[in-house]
Amino acid sequence: MANSLRNLLRSVFKRLPITYSLLLMILVPLSLVINTMWNLNSYERDMNFGVREQAIGVKDTLFPIVTSLKLTNEELKDIFVSTTHQSQSIESITLFAENSDGTLAQQVGTTSTKTLEPGFIENLAYSQGSEYFTKEYDPNIQNTVWKLVTPFTDENGNVSVISLTVNALRVDAIVGRTARDSMIIMVISVIIVVLLLTNHAQALERSFLVDKLKEVDRMKDDFISVASHELRTPLTAIKGYVSLLQKDLQISLTEKQRTKFGVVMESIYRLETLVNDLLNVSRIEQGRLDFTITSVDVATLIQETVRQLDPVAKEKGLGLTAINIPTSLQAMGNADRLREVLTNIVGNAIKYTPSGSVTISTTTERNKVQIIVQDTGIGIAPDDRKHLFQKFSRIQTDKTRDIPGTGLGLWITKQLIEQMKGSIFVDSVGGKGTTFTIVLLPA
Repeated sequence: MANSLRNLLRSVFKRLPITYSLLLMILVPLSLVINTMWNLNSYERDMNFGVREQAIGVKDTLFPIVTSLKLTNEELKDIFVSTTHQSQSIESITLFAENSDGTLAQQVGTTSTKTLEPGFIENLAYSQGSEYFTKEYDPNIQNTVWKLVTPFTDENGNVSVISLTVNALRVDAIVGRTARDSMIIMVISVIIVVLLLTNHAQALERSFLVDKLKEVDRMKDDFISVASHELRTPLTAIKGYVSLLQKDLQISLTEKQRTKFGVVMESIYRLETLVNDLLNVSRIEQGRLDFTITSVDVATLIQETVRQLDPVAKEKGLGLTAINIPTSLQAMGNADRLREVLTNIVGNAIKYTPSGSVTISTTTERNKVQIIVQDTGIGIAPDDRKHLFQKFSRIQTDKTRDIPGTGLGLWITKQLIEQMKGSIFVDSVGGKGTTFTIVLLPA
């Protein structure tokens, strides 16, 4: 139960960044839309306020003239018409007066010679005695207008209503243009934000997958490490008992039986090499292959390698020699790991050399010691050299198809040399041979 809950919580927490990104992909564009609409409404409200202030200013100018009753209707009309001409937005000014029956009728107007009937807003202002500012459609000019309707009582005590109509065409055009530009900017911003957040979500998803791959890779390394360790014990036992059996039966064995014993031992050696390679790969990848770097006797290690592999070379009819090896040659490294490197490089040289020889030599300079392994083998093509030090990389040709190997040896060799602060280079000519150069720091 506890493990299930722990796994559930771990899964939820791993998914939180992706969920967070998805929420951002929804909330950020939504906030941009809301912000844009809010700003547009605020802008339109400010424009309406400006129009109203303009209408009120005109009304305040006309009010003393209208309420004084000193001008005739014709004189009032001239003033109204002049005011509309001077203003860019005042469409019309109409004065409605109270009839004897308590209704409103047009007294003075600027729209036309036709008498206008008071509308709902004029009658509302008259009946309520309150000023109103509203937006409505005016059929006379076939456009949306604002109306400022104000009731007042003249010097004779009669109630009248003055109605100012403000054309909304110019303001609507400005608001519409602003809304269009704002929507374009908003859409572009939303697209950019969505793209960025999508990329962010994909990056998080990739990160999640990478974590999963790392976990799988770690499990693989652990499995290889455990399996390799478990294989070494039975392999050692098999190797030991086969050797003892071969020794005990040496006198009575026929040539055919000796050959079969040889095949068994060779298979054991190959399996042992594979297990050791897998162990080394696992240790290197997990950073557990630690060793001490000290002064190493290079000459002794080379001689040991020659003695160890000389029987293998002779079995193939090859010459294995070491030349120009100073007896006091020292380099910085680790004796066990450098022995493994030399065995690997020289062993490969013997393996891929059908005839001729393998030569080990050294050169020394002020800041480096070079170990050179040169063979007269099949050589390596330029394209194959690019992948030579990669894991599981093997040269696939008709000449190499039957040569056993895992493709791990050179990768391990390169890792070991680099951990010893050294480097390795390869030079080769197809059909003429290959030269490996190991460079180490001098002791």
